[in-house]
Amino acid sequence: MKFRLRLFDFLIFFIFAAIVFFSFAKVFGSRTAKKTLIVQIKEKKYAYSLEKELHLEFEGLIGKSHITVSDGKAWFEDSPCSNKVCVEAGKISEANQWAACLPNGIIIYIEGQSEKEEVDAVAN
Repeated sequence: MKFRLRLFDFLIFFIFAAIVFFSFAKVFGSRTAKKTLIVQIKEKKYAYSLEKELHLEFEGLIGKSHITVSDGKAWFEDSPCSNKVCVEAGKISEANQWAACLPNGIIIYIEGQSEKEEVDAVAN
């Protein structure tokens, strides 16, 4: 018995191969998503890339806050508030992390997709 491949057989094989290829690319592809630092002061928002090294200065309600961006992380370097909770909050680097200087009215947070896929408390 001889098998003879026809045009339709090649078409089915090509579609199957394409589905397998794109499935592997989706599952095992690069998970590095661009993340953006958002600095919010009152209703104004400013966006910055986390890929560049930056030293930012913003005028808030009680003075100037200094924000540093380096190595994909952002943090409050200094702020005029008395308790310095924003400075002690540390560095943020993942999507949906935030830090704020509430007395000065400045909030920083990261938008984008996280490289880690973590399960949250609701899913547990």
